[in-house]
Amino acid sequence: MPIYKILLTVSYLLVIVGSGGMIALGCKFPLVSSIWELKYTSEKFIGLNGHQVWVYSWLAILIGTAGQLLGMWCQT
Repeated sequence: MPIYKILLTVSYLLVIVGSGGMIALGCKFPLVSSIWELKYTSEKFIGLNGHQVWVYSWLAILIGTAGQLLGMWCQT
């Protein structure tokens, strides 16, 4: 299996996980309007506060998108 196919598959999964995290963030913390409120909220989602969910979700989306671009570049 070529390396670009593995890279693309992992990248797609990262984007899906990041998107799921953003959906979970919107469902778990619907009324939060600032980063400060996300950091200091008492509610947790899988052991993470709202700010951590937000950061990790965005990181997964950005890394997945960069991986998709790199994989498509390697494919050509």
